[in-house]
Amino acid sequence: MPETIITEKFCRRCQARKPASAFYRRRDAPIGLMAHCKECQRLARRPAPPPPAPSLPGEEWRPVAGYEGWYEVSNHGRVRGGLKSYQVTYQGRILRHTVSDYGYCTINLSRGGNKRLHFVHRLVAAAFIGPRPEGLEVNHRNGIKTDNRPANLEYLTPSANCIHAIETGLAPAREGEGNGQARLTESQVEEIRQLYASGVTQKALAQAFGVGKANVSMICGRKSWRHLP
Repeated sequence: MPETIITEKFCRRCQARKPASAFYRRRDAPIGLMAHCKECQRLARRPAPPPPAPSLPGEEWRPVAGYEGWYEVSNHGRVRGGLKSYQVTYQGRILRHTVSDYGYCTINLSRGGNKRLHFVHRLVAAAFIGPRPEGLEVNHRNGIKTDNRPANLEYLTPSANCIHAIETGLAPAREGEGNGQARLTESQVEEIRQLYASGVTQKALAQAFGVGKANVSMICGRKSWRHLP
């Protein structure tokens, strides 16, 4: 008896007639095909999207800049998966962030197979304040690096950001030898002041210690190295 060759079949689930190559073969029948096509079986195995995570009181969600449709960020500093997330289970799910060694909240975002680490405060600032101007940095107003509410964020110059960090105690003020630009040691500064008090001119001191006369004037006038007695 000649072998029956099946070229197409009607899918019971999607109600469409498709070629035989669109169906898996049955193990118990060499020439038989499954009742549902491959696409329908794949969709049946795919988990249903979970319900979106409940929002906090007053929470507002906006698309993450550069990841529109893939991720969203809120004014509470939370990040969740969007409708285009590569896994259905990530759609509407709050993503877990980590805290870096410097105390900032970071999170990994993936798109097109490329994963990148992002700072959460930068995502919030871009979404709720606007694009970051060139040359500026995101600063936390209250000095709490994990408080990523838009009201606590602002754009500052690097120098203004450093001054704010010193004022809030996030970064210790580097005085004396701890300053990377210091050209003298504390003992040399004390010696300069003693020699100047004994009558040595500032010009001579500048030549002897290899610094500018203005630098010596600041030292002798106690406008610099003020932490020394």
